[in-house]
This record gives sequence, structure tokens and C-alpha cells, in this order.
Amino acid sequence: NAADDAKECIKLNPAFIKGYYRLIQALIEQKDWDGALGTVRQGLQLDGENSQLLKQLRIITQQKKKMDAAAKQAAAMSDARSANLAGSNKEESDEIRELQEQYVATNRELQIVNSNIQKSQREQKLADITLGEINKMTSGDDDGRNLYRGVGKMFMLSSRPEVLDHLKKSTADSKKDESDLIQKRVYLQKRINSQQQNLQELIKASR
Repeated sequence: NAADDAKECIKLNPAFIKGYYRLIQALIEQKDWDGALGTVRQGLQLDGENSQLLKQLRIITQQKKKMDAAAKQAAAMSDARSANLAGSNKEESDEIRELQEQYVATNRELQIVNSNIQKSQREQKLADITLGEINKMTSGDDDGRNLYRGVGKMFMLSSRPEVLDHLKKSTADSKKDESDLIQKRVYLQKRINSQQQNLQELIKASR
């Protein structure tokens, strides 16, 4: 950009006054008044009578005074608002903070529910895959072949009907859990929308 090009010119030739002037112009465009003022002073050290640099010095100094005054006014207004909020609006502030905490807690609860829904769906998919593999291996309700099924962190040797019953029950339980969790997710999403709306209204009213 223009500022980088001007800096490179100054680096190559520190006595090149136009390089300082170009850098000042670029910094002014970026609203970097402190950087522009520092560059003017560097240029004036080389040529203290340069009319262009002296003009830029006056412009930047005036602009900085305006900026400083505006910053002080903004700080004073902010302090007044803070004092007002700490006084007459303290109850409103506490209500907003409490609602924000509830909103965060509900979002956290929704994330847990979504995670459990995904877990239930994975369990159902795994059970379906296992049933498919068992059907490939055996035929009929019971071919007399024993199979291993997971029990916690262990594996237990069980008959084919026992394994199938366990898988069917596990699938049914997972589907019920998923259905309950989906209903809870809908409820939480509605609560989040309500909390968000209430929070926006409170913040708007407190201004």
C-alpha cells in the first residue's frame, strides 16, 4: 500500500523529503494521526523550513486536538452512563446479567442434547450393521451357533436368539431415547429464542 511504499522510499534514501510527505499523506488517510505527527517531526529534522511539512504539522495538530476533545467527551458520556446504570438502573443491569447467564446455560444444555442425539443415532446404526452381519453368518431363528455380545467392557458368549433379542431391545431403547431427546431439543430451542428476545428487549430498554 501507499504507506509501505513511502516507508521503503525513506529506508532507501532517509534524506528524501518527498518520501516523508507521501508517508504523512498515507497515514492521514488511515487516520493514524500519531504516526503522521511523528513522521512530520522526522522530516522537519531534515528540513525545518519545508513549507509542505509545516502545513501538514498545523493540520495534524489541529486534528489531534479535535480527536482528543472528542475522546474526552465520549469518556465523560461513558462514565455518566456507567454511573447511571450503577445507580437508578442497577436492578435492570442485574436482570440482564441473570438472563444472560440463563441463556448461556440453556445453550450449553442444548449442546449436550445434540451430542446425545448423535450418540443414540450411532448406536442404532451400529446395531443395524451388527444385525446385518449376523444374518449373513446364520440362517433361521437358531442354527445352534453361539456368538459373543458386548457387556460393558467385556464380551459374553451367548446364543444367537439372546444376541438378537439384545440388539432389538438396544435399538428400541435408542430410538426411544432419540425421540425424547428430539422433543427436548425443540423445547430448548424455543426457550433460547424466548430468552434471546427478552434479552434484546431489556438491553434496548436500558439504553
